[in-house]
Amino acid sequence: MVRACFLAIASAQRAELTPDVPVFGDAVPGHDFSGHFGLVTRGGTPPELIGRIRNDFVTVMRLPEVVERIRIVGQEDAASTPQEYDALIRNELKAWEPVVRKTGATLD
Repeated sequence: MVRACFLAIASAQRAELTPDVPVFGDAVPGHDFSGHFGLVTRGGTPPELIGRIRNDFVTVMRLPEVVERIRIVGQEDAASTPQEYDALIRNELKAWEPVVRKTGATLD
């Protein structure tokens, strides 16, 4: 029999499905290793269209079958506004920039 145990999860907070498993931030203080999924579009997209797409997306994300599928893969829905998601992306870029610079990684 193979036994496995969780060391930590990649999230900013403990997951509902695994409340006893710590987050990576507990193991490495000051770091948030959570993943994010969202929709983005090119600059200049009319705000009305962004709002409509966001509202439709939230409606789909709240369907019981979608909520269940998200839970099955160990994720949790955290809907936000376009402005909040933009701020999150900008903060992530700022937070990871020193790591990328230190590694010398480049986009080719």
